[in-house]
Amino acid sequence: MRDGGIAQIGTPQEIYNTPNSQYVAEVIGSPPINFIPCTRSEAGGAFVGDGIELGLAFATDAPAGGYVIGIRPEDIAVDDD
Repeated sequence: MRDGGIAQIGTPQEIYNTPNSQYVAEVIGSPPINFIPCTRSEAGGAFVGDGIELGLAFATDAPAGGYVIGIRPEDIAVDDD
């Protein structure tokens, strides 16, 4: 619920894995999701947040522009590279 309306309908797992808005992602899950504001200078290029290139493990054809990427703590991995 949000402002007296339904924010999203689905099973708990569906809502957790595929929230339909930043608000839903924010209120579902513990520990909470991390949001990283970032930019992409060209389609197919790297996402850069706070001066750090984000190596994302998914392919996207998102155009250049500003984004907010949500990352759940259990999905973060440290890589020696």
